[in-house]
Amino acid sequence: MEIDIGSQIAESYDALEAEMFSPEILNPAVESLARLTQGRRTLELGIGTGRLAIPLVEQGIDVHGIEISPAMANVMHRKCARQKIGVTIGDFTKVRAPGLFGAAYLGFNTIMALTTQDRQIACFRNVARHLDSG
Repeated sequence: MEIDIGSQIAESYDALEAEMFSPEILNPAVESLARLTQGRRTLELGIGTGRLAIPLVEQGIDVHGIEISPAMANVMHRKCARQKIGVTIGDFTKVRAPGLFGAAYLGFNTIMALTTQDRQIACFRNVARHLDSG
């Protein structure tokens, strides 16, 4: 099942989810991810408008995302014009991002987009293909 997140939703997403962007919620999440990634190249599934990726990149972590919505990715790229954040457009249960990653994560409620156990398993299998075992 493909989810079409159009530009109207993408443009208002940050405002609709403003609580998740508050420093009280965002800062501890970014600090934890920065610690867990240990500076390794990192894959975010459902990168959206860059709520987690942008502050991680600002800390020097190389983040690449998989995002089903080109409109969401466009919003992120406008917000972080100075930083280079790669995005592969597609379904994160199937699509292959370039290269290997030392860490991967899903943020906020992203896993809820996978409404069946089979799709959740497919997601984690796909993530496993992206990870550098070394």
